[in-house]
Amino acid sequence: MKVTTDAKSMKKLKSLKTNLFSRNSLFLGIATRLGKDFLFSDKDGNFEKIVEALGNRVEFLTDELGEIKGSFLKAGQMLSLYAGDLLPPELVKVLEKLQGQTSYLEWKIISKNIPENVLKDLKIEEDAFAAASIGQVHKAILPSGENAAIKIQYKNIENLIDTDLRFIRILINLMKVIPQDVKLDKVFDEIKVMLLKEMDYEKEAVSMKRFRELAGKEYIIPKLYEEYSSRKVICMEYIDGQNVDDGLKTLSLDDKARLAKEFFNLFLNEIFKWKLTQSDAHMGNYLLKDGKWVLLDFGATKELSDELALRYQDLIRAFFKRDIELVIKLIEDQGAIDTERSDMDYFREYCQIIFEPLGNEEYDWANSDVASRLMKMVDRTTTKIKFNFLPHENIFIDRKIVGVYYMLKKIGAKINLAQNFVEYID
Repeated sequence: MKVTTDAKSMKKLKSLKTNLFSRNSLFLGIATRLGKDFLFSDKDGNFEKIVEALGNRVEFLTDELGEIKGSFLKAGQMLSLYAGDLLPPELVKVLEKLQGQTSYLEWKIISKNIPENVLKDLKIEEDAFAAASIGQVHKAILPSGENAAIKIQYKNIENLIDTDLRFIRILINLMKVIPQDVKLDKVFDEIKVMLLKEMDYEKEAVSMKRFRELAGKEYIIPKLYEEYSSRKVICMEYIDGQNVDDGLKTLSLDDKARLAKEFFNLFLNEIFKWKLTQSDAHMGNYLLKDGKWVLLDFGATKELSDELALRYQDLIRAFFKRDIELVIKLIEDQGAIDTERSDMDYFREYCQIIFEPLGNEEYDWANSDVASRLMKMVDRTTTKIKFNFLPHENIFIDRKIVGVYYMLKKIGAKINLAQNFVEYID
């Protein structure tokens, strides 16, 4: 969830395009505008025409899509993370820019989605202090006088998933940027499962309670107020912490290093011990309070099967050992990549870049250029690597790993991750 402490910095909306007609009309208008750019482009290939159209329409797309809310944005972000190497940077740029946009629905509209007992018992501030793609959060006071945060889901959002995913698939097919032999059906099925899970606040409440039990006192996790929570509304303890950017400004280098290690340890615990991961690890889902991490959002929680957990544990061990041939063997065993038709020397080069932060020495995360160097290799991925399929079950752990990388870079500490990983090596 995107956390914003100043309602004035967010745009207030009078309505959302949440019915199928307005939604389809919006998508049709976008497709028409991009189609005209495509037809009148002087570029040679279809791919180049689409890329030019997207590049010229970044502001238009972010303005049009930034206020629709719902699963389109979240699904697009998931797909850009999972299949980002196959998508043009121009499209990834649009999706990244959309993630930073924040708006919320005015009180007289959103309050209709709140159960009567909650409206009666709680004193709720009319302006939201946080907003995301499927809901917004208001500060409230319980009858006991305790401060609470109440997250309210937008009406009809759940019914738009199929429409939104269909539009994304049409867009991808028109762009012809993903090879025809790479099947995305299971990937989209997995995205739909996670979207439905994120829209079920009762399941999120269960995940929050489980994380609170597992994390102990090392991390701060809000207390749930079950009597004021339901499938579309969740009420939790209000944590008066600092957003990550502000919290880091006053910390010493030692404190930053400690927080970086604790954040990475959280990821290791999720994969190796708890087999439960909160996959949406962007900065808006965390606060800092009293030198500790505050974990806020558990809608994107994924319970790992023993098979999936073991597969990732083996792969992570191989990366920390910096054993390229073992990494290749593990990926080959999955059958995701056709090693006979792929340029495996290119793949080894790719792995060597990923290995750099994982060595047995301090790594300077503030000046890490791993992500940018990998992105420069993206254009060659479709020609160098032949995918049999994309392992759809991996999508949410991959999402978590990317979030961990960017959080460590944001903290900017110099730490040795291999030391944290010692107990997991064997």
